[in-house]
Amino acid sequence: MKKQFSIYICLLVLLGSILCEPTIILAEAINATESTTETLESTEPVTGTIDTEKAPTDSSTAGAVQSATSQVEEEQATVPSESQATQASSTLNQNSIQPRAPDAETETEASATAENLSANLNERGVQLFDNVRITDLSDQPFTAENPPMYNDNIKIHFDWSIADTEEIRAGDYYTYQLPNYFAIHNTVSGELTRSGGQSIGSFTLALDGTLTVTFNEAAQTLSNRSGTIDLITELSVSTVTEEVTIPTGIYDEDGHEIIITLPIYEVDIIKTGNVTSSGSVVWEIIFNQTSRELHDVVITDKMPQGLAYSTSTGYLYDESTDEWIRTDGLYTYNSVNNTFTFNQTVDQPVRIVINSAVTDPTASSFKNTATINGSDFTEKTAEATVTYDEQSEYKRFKGYDPETKRASWEISVTLDKDQARVLDQTYSGTDPEKALHFFVPETLVITDKDGNPIPSEDWSFDGTEQQNKEGEIVRFGITFAKAGYYRSNTTPSCMNRF
Repeated sequence: MKKQFSIYICLLVLLGSILCEPTIILAEAINATESTTETLESTEPVTGTIDTEKAPTDSSTAGAVQSATSQVEEEQATVPSESQATQASSTLNQNSIQPRAPDAETETEASATAENLSANLNERGVQLFDNVRITDLSDQPFTAENPPMYNDNIKIHFDWSIADTEEIRAGDYYTYQLPNYFAIHNTVSGELTRSGGQSIGSFTLALDGTLTVTFNEAAQTLSNRSGTIDLITELSVSTVTEEVTIPTGIYDEDGHEIIITLPIYEVDIIKTGNVTSSGSVVWEIIFNQTSRELHDVVITDKMPQGLAYSTSTGYLYDESTDEWIRTDGLYTYNSVNNTFTFNQTVDQPVRIVINSAVTDPTASSFKNTATINGSDFTEKTAEATVTYDEQSEYKRFKGYDPETKRASWEISVTLDKDQARVLDQTYSGTDPEKALHFFVPETLVITDKDGNPIPSEDWSFDGTEQQNKEGEIVRFGITFAKAGYYRSNTTPSCMNRF
């Protein structure tokens, strides 16, 4: 009985060991996984190991062990290493932490970068000037009504600015070459001030037109670095033109070059002429009616063929009285060069009256040209033409024939009523005894304006006005039946007859 009971006990123990062994192995495997998780800090790979001595020989038990081992390996693969965890944390911080002040190393790098920057702002691609304007000395813009003269004093206004992000150090500089339309007679220097008046540098304009702007220590730390440089210089125009176009090499905010167009002053000059009642020709020149200040004025006026210079008179216009005032010594006349050189600066309207004598009695018209020059403007000409045909009244000498000893005269009149009377005489004044020649009635020819003869019934001699000397007519009158234009040609006797 005891023996049989002992057998039952052994069988029960064996059965229990078979049924309980996988559970124990699985528990050991789980414990191994937990142990592996705790020892991830090891740098050597962790592998799940199973004690083969405890491994069952049963296939189901082996499957359970293999499954548990695979699960351990998967969990091991998905657990990040310490370096991976640190990297992920750093990435997250970069995306979420706000910028902070640079540490000493960063400041050192920035300082090294600044040291490598060129002091020449042109080389760094900086455009200092934003705009440029040209005005007169009163800061008024030049227009067609207010044009500059050829060598006028002008102001150039350069608007400049430096972005706050631009690194500027003491000694940094910018250069700009002025266009050739500006004449520089002396160097110019000044203080560079930003809006508000604080100095952040200086500027210098050299004789060759190079403008150099240099920054100081204050420019390194200040913001709102902008202002205007004003230069006074001289406009230089060497060609005859109504306006000049000046490329500046300065660009606006849209990237377009700023082109300046200036109308150029042209001196005003007028030339007129007329035939006097005595038959001589008088010319008149008027200039500077705008009362500009003109320097070194010279007028050249050569008489045309058939005329000769006789006398001239200069006048200045008085605005307060609205009169032309005769001004002696206004100019000096040179008969060789036919020039009128003004002895002073001209800042008022000027009038010159030139009397000329006829040297070619056969000429019926004359064309005259006057040319004006000065240091403030370019040369300009004015011309006028006079013809006897266009004059209503005159008497002119037409020539002398030495063989017949007779001189010819031409008289032109315009009569506005019928039965009008015209008087002529061969002497000046009122004393007929002063006559040096006499009138020959049979030589009288009367025509209209176009040269067509007037019938004798339309005119007649008027004896009531006749004066004689030694039996010869020295004064006579003619009565015209109808109003109109008449021209008479008479031939007195020898000039030295009496």
